[in-house]
Amino acid sequence: MSKITNIGYVPQARDVSKPKQGVDIFKKRMEEAFASPDQLKFELQNSSIQNTKGTLIQISLLFFVMILILSGLYTYKIFSQKPVFCSPEVLVNCRACPENSVCENGDFKCNKNYVKDGYYCVEDQATVQKAYEIIHKIENYVIEKATKKYLEDRSGFYATMVELQYLFRDTESVDDKVFEIIRENKAEKIEFRYQDGEQILVPKTPFLGVIAIAQVFWQDNCYYLVVGLIAFLLIVIKLIQAKKERLLRSKATYMYELIRNQLKENVDDTPEHGVPVETLQEVIAGHLGQQTSSLLWPIIEDLRKKDKQVSKFEIHIAGRPQMIWQWKDLRSLKIKPK
Repeated sequence: MSKITNIGYVPQARDVSKPKQGVDIFKKRMEEAFASPDQLKFELQNSSIQNTKGTLIQISLLFFVMILILSGLYTYKIFSQKPVFCSPEVLVNCRACPENSVCENGDFKCNKNYVKDGYYCVEDQATVQKAYEIIHKIENYVIEKATKKYLEDRSGFYATMVELQYLFRDTESVDDKVFEIIRENKAEKIEFRYQDGEQILVPKTPFLGVIAIAQVFWQDNCYYLVVGLIAFLLIVIKLIQAKKERLLRSKATYMYELIRNQLKENVDDTPEHGVPVETLQEVIAGHLGQQTSSLLWPIIEDLRKKDKQVSKFEIHIAGRPQMIWQWKDLRSLKIKPK
């Protein structure tokens, strides 16, 4: 390894001329700018005009905002200022006193059963609603009493205001509203009247309900209704019986035609070739039942009597007498039919 000796640091020389060159360039440009006064004057004027325009715009906007603020304040003052109402103390530069109110010292106070709504007095709806609820109860009371009285003796009924004031009592304001509505005849089902100097209420006609009308009709016409009902029932019974008889006759006619055809087919020279009545009755009872057979047989017998081609007579069969039905053949008939 070789020995390193006499190594020293020699700094490089700095170029100190570059900053000086930059300063010189800046100075040169400044001199050129000042050397052209027209260009400088134009730029200064242009800048001044722009600044003036901006200032004017700002002033205009500020003025417009101030106008809006002042207008709003003035409008608020006008609308928020409480008006002065005419009263004995205030007679000029005032507003007429609202309806249903009393004015004092430039202000107004609503009458009973009225409340303030802005600068007006309107009816207290809670009081009005309560008053109509009580009026509805009064109507039901008067109509119920009038209906009961009419059903008893067909006479009228009325209730006095004194009686109603005692029966239907509420707050003073509600009571006043109730009788105000009644006196003005605004109630739907009752009518206010004066009778012999007394205030009364009567129901508006018609006031009888459906059930009451039915009761009145029954009371006034019960005799005729009972007679009519009995007559109606008798007619219905007769119609049922007639229909039943027609049905029985229809069945009997059908059965008789069957018997008649069988007798006709069994015609013979001997009278024994008939059909015993017992046999006919047993066959009918087997098909229609004993009860129906007993109802049909008299009709069948009546049809036979009217039929000239079917005879009935008595013979002995197995030593026992029996009634026989037989198709008539006069040429061979040897036994006189009954």
